[in-house]
Amino acid sequence: MYALYDNHHRLRNTYRLLNARGRGSLYDAPWLYCFKTDVDPETERDFNDSYDTELLDALAAVPGCVGARRFVAVDAPQKYMALYGLDSLDVVDSEAWQAAANTPWRVRIRSRLRNPVKGYFQLLRPTVRRVT
Repeated sequence: MYALYDNHHRLRNTYRLLNARGRGSLYDAPWLYCFKTDVDPETERDFNDSYDTELLDALAAVPGCVGARRFVAVDAPQKYMALYGLDSLDVVDSEAWQAAANTPWRVRIRSRLRNPVKGYFQLLRPTVRRVT
């Protein structure tokens, strides 16, 4: 089986958790929104302050967002990653999400991001139930 896999297209990223917010585990939601980026060094402190004092709490409080987690790279192409557990993909288009994500502070910082990547993933559920 190993010969059937193309190792040149596999990704392995290792991140360390910085912050966690929300009402539950983001892995309890059916969807996961992932945002990874680098930031200009002169903006990095402002970037981190905005996440820690404004953005992560605000997005985690949006209806339909189960939880939010923020990470820093140990071994990964982008230095920062944020993950959000979502009840549906419509959450990121909602008025509440847009208001939380587009504050004057965040809009100013957004122009200083480098190599931003975002993705949406549907989480698969195990087919075997744990018996307790």
